[in-house]
Amino acid sequence: MMIAETRSWLFGLPREARWLVVATGTGGLTLAFAFCFYSFAATYQGWKEIGRSAPRIARLEGYELARDDIDIAANAVEMALQELAFSDDSDETQVGARLQQILRGFAEESGLTVGGSQLLPSQDGEMAPEGFTVLRVQLNMTGLPDALSAFLREVYQHAPVLDVTKLNAARARRGNNRRSKNASPDELQTLRLDVHVSALMVTQ
Repeated sequence: MMIAETRSWLFGLPREARWLVVATGTGGLTLAFAFCFYSFAATYQGWKEIGRSAPRIARLEGYELARDDIDIAANAVEMALQELAFSDDSDETQVGARLQQILRGFAEESGLTVGGSQLLPSQDGEMAPEGFTVLRVQLNMTGLPDALSAFLREVYQHAPVLDVTKLNAARARRGNNRRSKNASPDELQTLRLDVHVSALMVTQ
């Protein structure tokens, strides 16, 4: 009924007014359709963004849930690295000096006498694991075989890991035969030692 009345009313208008009403109505419908289309497009785009973001959000939530496990694993790696190599909190010269001090302490505690020690320069072609550098210390010492055994035991029990790469031992020389005849058993067993000890250092 309403449609028929509207139609009668519309055709009862002058032609110019009728065209104006039709144009206005058409424009309104066009705007309404455009608004609906825009709203649908915006909603669809939002759904797509949510779809793209969902995996990233899930990954972040997974990282958050696994953060404690990641921290534990990182701490375990750091502890293992401390057992293997000297850290890079100091330069090579400082770490080399500390290594000499450690080895001299082992020697003195074991009963060896240290005649000298030095940090040796890197050798050409010396292979080191990636991310590490090799430090080598030479010690000249004298002492009894038991003292040498105690020194080596301290070296191999140390953390970070130390490795004896060279060990030359020889009987200490005596000045003359008379002194040799009067020497004590300990003096007769005294060894002259040339020992090289290597260690790894983390490089940045």
